[in-house]
Amino acid sequence: MGRNIDVEIVVQEGELIGWRDALRAAGGTLEGERPFTPPPEELDRFADAQFEPLMVIAVGIGVTALLNQILNLVDRLRAKTFWLSTRPSHGSRPVVYR
Repeated sequence: MGRNIDVEIVVQEGELIGWRDALRAAGGTLEGERPFTPPPEELDRFADAQFEPLMVIAVGIGVTALLNQILNLVDRLRAKTFWLSTRPSHGSRPVVYR
């Protein structure tokens, strides 16, 4: 049975050795290895990384700083409201509770 089947397999670089060994163990032959190049209509999907770790870190730091500022503002407003609601009505000088 001398039938040949041509197959193109696209795998990640780290999985190449395992696939190559499995193919040879099954009696197959590997004619060559070449890097993957996407078809022209899908080139924009592979043009840049969709997940950029540095961007995620920068956004995380920015959101954390913004939340800290909002919490500080809320704390200052609560302290001012507390002072206004607890000042004595009979004295000439307000008393600040801390």
